[in-house]
Formats: sequence, structure tokens, C-alpha cells
Amino acid sequence: MSVRFVLLVLFSLQSSTAISEEMQVSAKYLAGTWSLGGEQGCESSSVDYAMFRDNGTAELGNGTTARVTGFWELNKDAIILHMLVSPRGGTALHPFYQDSYHHQYRAAQVLDTRNNAFEVSVGTQVQGEQYTLTRCR
Repeated sequence: MSVRFVLLVLFSLQSSTAISEEMQVSAKYLAGTWSLGGEQGCESSSVDYAMFRDNGTAELGNGTTARVTGFWELNKDAIILHMLVSPRGGTALHPFYQDSYHHQYRAAQVLDTRNNAFEVSVGTQVQGEQYTLTRCR
């Protein structure tokens, strides 16, 4: 009987620890710079990043270069982004995107949150992509 009790207590402690690590998505939680290259990406000059400011503005870029700026808001467990995307030069798939700024709207579904990282899915279930963002500062 005491073995069952010990196992029950251990299971309860493990479950409460896992629950306490999960964070709620909020403006306060998102505020800061996030790396798409893990912790080591925070120090790299060639890794993609996302910066969410507490005033509702956002910046996405690579290294130290912002490629996208705009506004963000939370809608339940989704981050809604209204963005102005900078020209991409000759690497874009469509000529319109090579030399022109353009507007994009994205809804990133938050799948999982932890203290210093969260996962999002962008796109549809058929053509969606998943990303893990790690807090830098």
C-alpha cells in the first residue's frame, strides 16, 4: 500500500511540474526578441529572429537586418500579424516581390508554450510550417 502511495505522489508531482512549465500566451510573455535558431541563434548574425514589442509592433529579420515590420495582436491562441515586407531582390519567385514592398497578413497558431520557447504553426493544415522560437532577451 505504501508503494502505491509513493507512486501516486511521484506521478502527481511530475504532472504539476509539467503544467507549471507551460506558459500562457500574453503580450507580456511575447515581448522581446526570439530566435528561430535555438539559444545559439541568439548570438548569431545569420539566424532569423522575431521581435515583439509591448506597444504592438513587430520586427522580423535575419541577423541584424529587419526584413519585415508591422503590427501584432493576440486572438486567443493565435498571433495575428499585419506586416510590411521589404523587397527581396532577384531571389523572389514572382517579379512583383523582387522590387516592391508589399503587405502580408499572417495568423500564427501557438501550439506549445514554455518559459523560454514556444512553437507556432503558420499556414494551413495542408501547407503549414511549424517553427520553434527561443527567447533571447
